[in-house]
Amino acid sequence: MGTLNVANLNHTGNTFTTNANLNFGGSWVDAPTGTTVQTVTNIVKDQTLGANRYVYITSTSYQYSGASVSITPRISGSTILITAQGRLGSSYPNYINHNWQIMDNNGDNLPDYESSFPLYFYQRYQTGDGSGFMFQQGIHTNVTSSQTYKLYGLQSFGNGILLVEPVIMIAQEISV
Repeated sequence: MGTLNVANLNHTGNTFTTNANLNFGGSWVDAPTGTTVQTVTNIVKDQTLGANRYVYITSTSYQYSGASVSITPRISGSTILITAQGRLGSSYPNYINHNWQIMDNNGDNLPDYESSFPLYFYQRYQTGDGSGFMFQQGIHTNVTSSQTYKLYGLQSFGNGILLVEPVIMIAQEISV
């Protein structure tokens, strides 16, 4: 018979983390492949993105949005799945092209889980109404040390995009 020992369960501010290990007959075992080892959530809010509760991106080069999540892997070589969700708006009432990327500590773009490419949006907005929705996902394999994943965005055609609080960043460590 096995037991599940929860080493700690923490909730601090906007971050929730867990740490669980399996103990079978006095022997600790590795988590099965595909098991979620831990999940860390960062809710970017309370005017973190500026006095107006949003970041305005006008650059045609990738610009840091101010949204991030940090995680320290519990198992060396784990895979980390990162998601970012937020509400979008625009300074232009028609179509806006924009790209989003999640980057690691080295500034490397993480591939999308399915396509290995950053997501690309082509949507219609009303001026500044925040009616769009951004969902970006990245995957980082063979992670051996602490990482802070940051959300970057860019626009094209000279019209700005707004990323409005709250932005939810989630990092999930998955055993391999």
